[in-house]
Amino acid sequence: MKNKLHRVGRCTASSSRWLYRHVNDPFVKKAKAEQYRSRAAYKLLEIDEKFNLIRKGFVVLELGSAPGGWSQVIADILNGTGRLIAVDLADMDPISGVEVVKLDIELQRKELYEYISGVELDVIVSDLAPSASGSRVTDSISSIRLAELVLHYAKNSLKKFGTVVTKILRGSEDEYRFVNSLRKQFKKIEYFKPDASRKASREIYLILLGKLS
Repeated sequence: MKNKLHRVGRCTASSSRWLYRHVNDPFVKKAKAEQYRSRAAYKLLEIDEKFNLIRKGFVVLELGSAPGGWSQVIADILNGTGRLIAVDLADMDPISGVEVVKLDIELQRKELYEYISGVELDVIVSDLAPSASGSRVTDSISSIRLAELVLHYAKNSLKKFGTVVTKILRGSEDEYRFVNSLRKQFKKIEYFKPDASRKASREIYLILLGKLS
């Protein structure tokens, strides 16, 4: 999920280059052919193939789910078992087997906690990203703030030995402080950048394995 303000105006050279890359992106073409809602689906497919995080019968919370590419992948893996709760403030078309919850995960924490009250989560996944500010450091710090929010839910609702997947943007010293703070909370921490991530992107996924308490 990413929220941006779009201005109406003439197409800039940079936006033209982005559009060209997007249209010719092999993962965009593949997603269209395989009926995934976004190219991001292939990031989660790679993550799950490597770490085997999601299994039939699991209860999964997805934060920042729109437009639903990751939700499609998780629903396919669960195959009618377990439970997937997909949360986003943006509208998201229904997906079979997915509970779509529309709310702001930062401003409506009470409502989300009420919704998942009594639910033991096996996995929390998040592809949340901040709106671009133009500053490498600012964007990195903002992404870490979002990841901290994801970990807030993990602390309270993820079962022991559970797993978290969350994204950060590299580029600030806060990254090391944040990751070091997680070492007492999880048995193992892995960095992973899927092939489906664009080479120029500073995004990287933190795979947090084995919640300790």
